[in-house]
Amino acid sequence: MAKVPDFDKHTDYLDEIHENARKEGYIYRQAPTWKKNYFVLIDKQLKYYRNNKNMKNPMGKIPLDVYQNIYEKEDDDEIFFIENYDKNNKNSKIYRLKCDSAEERQEWINAIQEEITSINLGNNDN
Repeated sequence: MAKVPDFDKHTDYLDEIHENARKEGYIYRQAPTWKKNYFVLIDKQLKYYRNNKNMKNPMGKIPLDVYQNIYEKEDDDEIFFIENYDKNNKNSKIYRLKCDSAEERQEWINAIQEEITSINLGNNDN
């Protein structure tokens, strides 16, 4: 007999994500072409999912509790970068992200910077 999925557990999980996320929404991620993914800023990470329907397992995570830079692309109002690197500055990874507008980009940058500040202060209460 096939196992019936427990939709209540999935709904509870989604409710927990939505309640605890600092910010969430769709952003384009360059990998290597631009792909639209659902991003959630939560738990010292920027997690991304294929969409906002199945959010049990993220496709990837951008850690925010390591050394990083966040910067805007000067000739494009919608693109920004997050660069993670190790303490020795030898290994780095650059995440290229694109929003639908300059205002949305600024909202994401502000939220990510707030999360990083919270991490650095040792207080990750959203």
